[in-house]
Amino acid sequence: MSEVWVHKEGTVAIVRLAKGVTNAIGMQMVNDLRAAVKEVRDDPEARAMLLTSESDRFFSIGLDIPELIEYDKDRFAQFIDLFDQLCIELYSMPKPTVVGLRGHATAGGAILALTGDHRVMTTGRVAMGLNEVRLGVTVPYPADQMLRDLVGSRIARDVTEVGDLYDPQELLAMGLVDEVVPPDQVLFIARELATSLAASPTEAYAAIKANRTDPVVATIEANLAPKQAEFVDLWYSEQAQAQLEEALLKF
Repeated sequence: MSEVWVHKEGTVAIVRLAKGVTNAIGMQMVNDLRAAVKEVRDDPEARAMLLTSESDRFFSIGLDIPELIEYDKDRFAQFIDLFDQLCIELYSMPKPTVVGLRGHATAGGAILALTGDHRVMTTGRVAMGLNEVRLGVTVPYPADQMLRDLVGSRIARDVTEVGDLYDPQELLAMGLVDEVVPPDQVLFIARELATSLAASPTEAYAAIKANRTDPVVATIEANLAPKQAEFVDLWYSEQAQAQLEEALLKF
């Protein structure tokens, strides 16, 4: 069974993460999401994409630690490469992409959220952040570069080096999300925004978006291999393994 659902409403392709309550990101979700991205990219009738979750508690809790902690180093390195490629593909999608955050988006979940052009988040007791440093690993390099481009090095420094989780109003003030709306309005507002953006001439929109994303992608690709190796080495360090074992309790 697919962990990602895709359906269209008018000119908007709605892609939903659908792996239980937490939408933990494992190998199948990455492969399913990559297939969904290709489907939307290749569909001429889908002029924009809305990425959201079936769960209203979690957009995504992040990487599926119970699954990934069982991988040997080679398989984990393969997973990280596929996850990074997914993030690049989402980020460089030549169509408008809106992320509807109905619940928590932490670590890898926050990374998926960062790949969108716009983020609409619910009010309430929800949080988003890149807390990788507290697990003993670095922030994956594509996410680091996307974040710096979005909010600048000063805010990115605090987000990545402190590893806090932020509430919706803090995220709005930092520029990490674009709108904060009541829970029952997230999908409506996100879909309306996607529909509005879908009305733009497709070639012009793609060219304008590429002016923003192409330099970021070029930097990522030029440095990705050693950064991935660093991430994998840190994941298998004694300190990180101890932190990951503790994180298992949250799953």
